[in-house]
Formats: sequence, C-alpha cells, structure tokens
Amino acid sequence: MYKKRKIVIYLFIATFILLLLDIIVRSTFTEKKVTVRSFYPNEVNRIFFRCLNDYGITDDHIKEKKIKVKDVDTAVISYLIDTPSDLRMVEFISSLNELLYYNGIMIKSKELIINKNTEVTLESEGNILFTAKFIYNEKFLRTENRFAVIVDGLDDLSLDEFDSFLDVPADICFTVIPSQANEELLDKITKHGKYYAIKIDDGIDDPLYIMDEDQHPEKIIKSLSYTFRKYSLTNFIVINDKSDFYKSPKFKVIVKNTPDGFIMKKISDMINLGDREPAELVSLFRFYAEKTENTKKYFFFNTSQFSSIKNELLRLKKKGNRIIPPSKLYETDN
Repeated sequence: MYKKRKIVIYLFIATFILLLLDIIVRSTFTEKKVTVRSFYPNEVNRIFFRCLNDYGITDDHIKEKKIKVKDVDTAVISYLIDTPSDLRMVEFISSLNELLYYNGIMIKSKELIINKNTEVTLESEGNILFTAKFIYNEKFLRTENRFAVIVDGLDDLSLDEFDSFLDVPADICFTVIPSQANEELLDKITKHGKYYAIKIDDGIDDPLYIMDEDQHPEKIIKSLSYTFRKYSLTNFIVINDKSDFYKSPKFKVIVKNTPDGFIMKKISDMINLGDREPAELVSLFRFYAEKTENTKKYFFFNTSQFSSIKNELLRLKKKGNRIIPPSKLYETDN
C-alpha cells in the first residue's frame, strides 16, 4: 500500500514537471507575429534610388525606359544603370534587402555576365514593380579616396565588444602589444579577415617579449626577434613616440635590428582626431577622409573614438572610399 502511494506521488510530480515544461516551451518558442508594412510602388522607387545614392550612383548615371514583360499586361519600368567598376553587387543587394525584404518586397537578381552585369527585379505579391540592369563601366570610379584605419586599445574591450569590432565589414587594423596573452588574439583577428600591427610602447613586460630602456641591448634584440617570429603575419609596426622607451638611447636597438621590409610608423605621423564629442569627431573624420590630397592617410583611433565613427566609416565605404590595410596603403603610389 505504501509503495503504491509512493508511485502515485512520483507520477503526480512527473506530470506537474511536464506541464511546467510545456508552458515554458510554448512561451519561449511560440512564433511571434511580424507586422509587414505595405509600400506604394513609388515609395519603393524612392528607396531604391536612395540606396543607389548611398553607393555613389547619382541620377545622371541612371536611364529609364519601359519594357514589355511576358505575362504582364502593362509595360514595366526598366532602369539602365551605369555601374562603377569597384561596386560589389552582393553588397548593394544586401543593403536593398535590409530596406525592403522584410516589408514584403521580393528582390530577384541574375548575372548577365559573370562578375559583371546584373539584372535585378523587384516584386510585390507576385507583381513586378520594376527591373534594373546594372552595366559595369570600367571608367566609372566613384572616388579615389583611400585610407587606413588603425584601432588601438583592445585591452579596453570586453569579449563581446571585441567580437563586434571584428564583425565590422571593413579592412581595419588593430594594434597589439607583444605578450603571450595577446598571442591568442592574433588568430581571432586574422580569421575574421582583419589585420594587426605590432605596437612598441612602454609596458611591454612579458618575460619573453620585454623591451624597455632598462634592458640590456642583447635582451631587446632577443625579444624583438621572438616578436617577429610569433607575430609573423604583419610587417607593420606602430611606435608610441611619446613613450619613455622611444625617447631613450636604447630605442636605437629596435631601429637597427628591425629587418628590411618592416614598416615603422609613429603615432604622431598619423591622423589622431583627439578627445571630442561624438558628433564633432564624426564631422572631422568625414572632412579628412573625403579631403582630396596626395598624402597617404592613416587614421589612429582608440576604441571609444572608433565606436563613434564606425557608422560614418561604413557610409564612406559604401560611397566607394577604400579602407586599406596600413601595410598595403604604404606600398601604394601617392
């Protein structure tokens, strides 16, 4: 009798737990209803043109005509778009998708010529709104602006913040102070398609990497050689020329024992916009980035500054400005 009563209690508890789990699962995984906004055809056109403008394609590069489409009673607008040779269609279509796809607009594309001419069709509820043919023009260059972006201060970031920096779709470069702990960052940076630069500064105190004004030259040479072996996927070195080590006679050991092919750049020789309010920082960054000049532009940001200018950087990239790794920028002609 006691055993039967015990079994009933266990069954009751098990049933209660199953009911509780069912409630949790239903509340967690029930599909949420998404409100889909309806667009008027002309509104879709305006958004399409705005997206073109975001990528540096102005109205004077667009021609309009009407064409007859099979199984469609009325003529359909077709745009012929003179397309810059450096525009990646996958990026443009991705941006257009973000603006329209989740609002009921279907975007279809097909390559007319592999890696070149592309036809895009926009539909709503099975009806063609318009088509666009992107014809690549080798002579159409949106801008010749190019610059490097170097971000300093990875130690200030949490793991989640660091990951978000790595996900920025641009060829940015991170400074890394040589240490055993920072070796773990290198693989993560390169796997995300980003770049790193060796930073020589005060505070390099890891026993295998230690370099400062108090060390014997032989130790500095040994640490430097070890750095080049472990940090072998870069030839770019950022020098803090305000550091005590740089100002000491021992720094000559670094210069003398750095092999040919390495590029040494002082922080003072780069564009550092200083401590400013975010809006002012963005405005100043835009000014220097778009300024037409023959000098090579290396922007040097701390993590807070980079967070402020990130969206402007991506806007400039869409317009055709080229963000180039610092070592590649150094090798380009003025």
